[in-house]
Amino acid sequence: MRERVIARGASVLADYELLEMLLFCGVSRGDTKPLAKALINQFGSFAGVLSAPVAALNAAGVNNDSI
Repeated sequence: MRERVIARGASVLADYELLEMLLFCGVSRGDTKPLAKALINQFGSFAGVLSAPVAALNAAGVNNDSI
């Protein structure tokens, strides 16, 4: 995914893939795809996830490091 962004820009990625990359920084190990997809489903969009209240993100399973 990182190589696609470097080669062609972030616009080639789906919203959940962008969110996966952001979540990866705060998740020590494991696949971030299920959480990214669940967050977009819950909050309606990538922008909805980014603007969601901290408490709602915590309740959805996002740790403080990722937030």
